[in-house]
Amino acid sequence: MLASLIVISSGPSTAQGDPDPSTVLVTVAQANAICLIETETLPAEQAMAIAKAFLTQQGITATRSNAVQRNEDFNTLMLTYIQQRGGCEQLVQELKQ
Repeated sequence: MLASLIVISSGPSTAQGDPDPSTVLVTVAQANAICLIETETLPAEQAMAIAKAFLTQQGITATRSNAVQRNEDFNTLMLTYIQQRGGCEQLVQELKQ
């Protein structure tokens, strides 16, 4: 499933322009984790651990990840990404492939 995070990370875009690479990675990782939790595919602890491991593998520190998530546009970016993937059910199906 961790490898799927990389494939799925085509990334969200916004009207203001494309976000920086670390924002894209954090957005995708968190969106995937939330969808895995919401669809009851994985327990919260496991889904968040996968997201954290993915970000660590990509060189994103916990400090940077937290900074991205505190951005006022983060939730909008994340929800937009989930919608672009067809919602949580579809996103999880993509992760399983």
